Amino acid sequence: MDVQAGIFTQAELCQVTGLSSVTVDTWLIRGILRTTKVGGRTLRGRRLFSVLAIFEAKVTGELVTRLSLPPSEASEVARCAAADWNTADDWKLRVITAIERSAKFASVFLMIVRTEDGWRTIPVYGNRNGPPLFEPRSKYEKWFANPLCILPASDLLSSVYVRCREISNGSAGAKGHRDEQP
Repeated sequence: MDVQAGIFTQAELCQVTGLSSVTVDTWLIRGILRTTKVGGRTLRGRRLFSVLAIFEAKVTGELVTRLSLPPSEASEVARCAAADWNTADDWKLRVITAIERSAKFASVFLMIVRTEDGWRTIPVYGNRNGPPLFEPRSKYEKWFANPLCILPASDLLSSVYVRCREISNGSAGAKGHRDEQP
């Protein structure tokens, strides 16, 4: 499944993330959430979302609910978490590839840090069944002292991806009817 393709409706985004339709409407109007472009353009009258956009929405919702972070700031963090798709060292690609192969994967946690120029999400890897390993690395060492929080990123992404795949495949657990998208 192409995680960047805008094939999921707003109702499906709500179903996967647990966000209400009113919240999603409000966040879309305020620019906190964004629809996915289809064919390089934003569709008028139809809101479509990719797996990565739904992952952003899920992370935003978690930060708002669990940490009382303002939605605008939570969305900045979520955009950092979803960025860098298709780079050689992107953890999201590895997690999704492992899910597709039904393989075990090491847990990935995101350390959320506020910096002078905004937010950073720093991936921290755990062993296959263990906690994250916070080893000082020269590149990130200065941020280990004051993280805002640690997110279980691979768990969040895998739950979104698996649920989206069920919806896309029309599995019995998926509510509603899927329209075929071009």
